[in-house]
Amino acid sequence: MIDGTEESLAGRAVLKGIALGAGLAIVGTAAGLAGVLLLARRSEWWSGLGAAMLISVLGTVASVGPLGWGLRRGLTQAVAGYFVSAGLRMLVSVGGGLLAVMVGGYPAVPTMLLLVVFYFAVLAAETTTMVRAIWGAKAIG
Repeated sequence: MIDGTEESLAGRAVLKGIALGAGLAIVGTAAGLAGVLLLARRSEWWSGLGAAMLISVLGTVASVGPLGWGLRRGLTQAVAGYFVSAGLRMLVSVGGGLLAVMVGGYPAVPTMLLLVVFYFAVLAAETTTMVRAIWGAKAIG
């Protein structure tokens, strides 16, 4: 649970749980999508998978700051940090996807479609961890 202390040990544990969950979500999603791509035999989708995975990692790393900020400050700020984090990850994901397609020459449909799958996998992992952390937390002030 999240408490009102500035350097909450619970906040650190939640942040570690989110990092672990997001990492496992990215690896698991990459493995699942690789299996699907092997069965589909679409060679042009492999480069899109690589780009989408890299962009997802960058978006997830960028979203750690707002989460950490919120988790150290209390329940209301933890929720705000979660929403800012999801929005920042979305901006990095869409911006990175557009950059990969327009500048890097990656195939548009595979890159952007696979990016959506990674985004929702990380969002589900973050949401699950945050809900467990804040479910029983008490509102402060």
